[in-house]
Amino acid sequence: MQFLTLFAVGVLIGSAYADAECFTRRSNECKKTALSEGAAEFELDICAYQKKLFRCLAEASTECGMKFQKSAEKVAETVENLCSKGTPLNREFNQHKKCLVKAVSETKCFRPIVESLIAEDKEESRKDACKQVNNVAECMAKDVARACSRLTETFFRYISRPVVDLHKGYCDELVFKNLKRSVHAEMPNFFELWSLAF
Repeated sequence: MQFLTLFAVGVLIGSAYADAECFTRRSNECKKTALSEGAAEFELDICAYQKKLFRCLAEASTECGMKFQKSAEKVAETVENLCSKGTPLNREFNQHKKCLVKAVSETKCFRPIVESLIAEDKEESRKDACKQVNNVAECMAKDVARACSRLTETFFRYISRPVVDLHKGYCDELVFKNLKRSVHAEMPNFFELWSLAF
């Protein structure tokens, strides 16, 4: 009976690792494809790049059976709506854009993540960066509230929540669980979504 229990646990761990390996492979392909298709044009269209990248990551998370697939899908939908002219989300973004861009580009909130990622121990640095996701998001929301308005802060929180949830799911499933197995998927930089604004 103990052997069966150990075998079942081993199968579950192996399955989780196989899912992580699948997502690692697919996410690396997503980033390369989105970049090469964008670079094929004379000018990289950030919206087109983001839409392709996040759609591909959502599909990869589904194909690989990742637990964060709903979060990945929500980010892909958010990017699609932000980038599609005339959608309610796009119109609202355009109302807040000037102040949001200024507040986000001047923020010092990323410093803890940057400091974590330049550490020599790459495994620990990824783990530390993952622990900072909520703090960075909250810091940025406060910066937006100070620089803009309460309405702009509410909008910022609405569009950034899916990205935060995706990164937390990514960290839980790929960084914390697979830290010693050196699984490193090409997840977009934290709040890469904000490159849409520039």
